[in-house]
Amino acid sequence: MLIFFLFQLLFVRLLCKLLFTQNNHLLALRNLRLYYTFSYFSFFFDCFLGFIMCLSRISKGFLCTSIFFARLDYSAYGRGLEMYDSSYASYVSFFHIERIQRHPVLNVFIDIIRQRLIDIRKLKLKLTKEQQDHKYENEKLSQLTRFRWSLAYTLIHNEQLKRYRKHRLSTTQTIQSKTLERLFDKIGLSQTLPRKY
Repeated sequence: MLIFFLFQLLFVRLLCKLLFTQNNHLLALRNLRLYYTFSYFSFFFDCFLGFIMCLSRISKGFLCTSIFFARLDYSAYGRGLEMYDSSYASYVSFFHIERIQRHPVLNVFIDIIRQRLIDIRKLKLKLTKEQQDHKYENEKLSQLTRFRWSLAYTLIHNEQLKRYRKHRLSTTQTIQSKTLERLFDKIGLSQTLPRKY
């Protein structure tokens, strides 16, 4: 079979040099009728050689793939289909990521943007906290004013409750305690009673 293949190869080359090409130029042909006749009859023979070449190509590809299978930097699928090889795609992606991550200008730019984002986040937290504190103070103040208005309304409509107010009770008690102190001072019992202020 190998001899057959070599004979065909030598025969075609010899015919090309002697009969078909002009002055050893590959694109300038002479004897076109003879060339077309030869191409027609050699088609069947070339089909057989093509099948043998296909088998040899598959075996060479299998052998090369088995040799280079452990290498990640070489795709077993070939140039057009290398992205279907997941190991090779991971290997190439790793190098792209490493190249991008080590770019000094990009790293400085990302650091500046990250720091600004952190500052903006801190400022937003501070503003929201101040707004919440301000809102809480406003709610507390409005609640206090509502309570005072309710108290004023209640005291206006219930005159008898005014004497039970805390500041009224303390003034009446201090007046009573001062008169009792004067009385006890006159009697001479001031040292026996503890003073409450």
